[in-house]
Amino acid sequence: MSEREKELTAYHEAGHAVVGRFVPNHDPLHRISIISRGMLGGHTRFLPPEDRHYLNRSQFSAMLASALGGQAAELMVFGEISTSARDDIQTATHIARRMVTEYGMSERLGTVGARNEYSDKMAEAVDDEIRRLVDAASTRASGSSRTPRRRRPSCASAGPEGVSGRHRSGAHLSARVGVSA
Repeated sequence: MSEREKELTAYHEAGHAVVGRFVPNHDPLHRISIISRGMLGGHTRFLPPEDRHYLNRSQFSAMLASALGGQAAELMVFGEISTSARDDIQTATHIARRMVTEYGMSERLGTVGARNEYSDKMAEAVDDEIRRLVDAASTRASGSSRTPRRRRPSCASAGPEGVSGRHRSGAHLSARVGVSA
């Protein structure tokens, strides 16, 4: 991996971490890495503080935002996005689709399970609602990555130098950013 890609990966993964830290109802950061594994440049892992069996709409909303936090960070730092967000976009779309078609968490469609075959009109409504959820999450991620401006320099310093070639715990990065984990 080139130095440019390491830098991009560090900011991308930091974007997930920052958004996850500052959106309400998100699980705490557990681990972040920019060690390349196959096609993945890095990963950011969040873990719930306790075992749970159910998620609510606000938790899904937070997950959607943090999934798109890497792309938001790339846009903010580099002025453009890269292909590194491919899996993040698929994850966000999958979560939004399940919210709409399995869990009845659509404001527009209401409590309607739409997992099975449905009409073209319903398919269009489902697609529109998925798009609305993902777009709202992207906007939220962009806003969250800009919220802690006074903390950005220390967060950026946790970028390539802070995580390059290593795994870092959530507590370590929270301390670098200057917030409690």
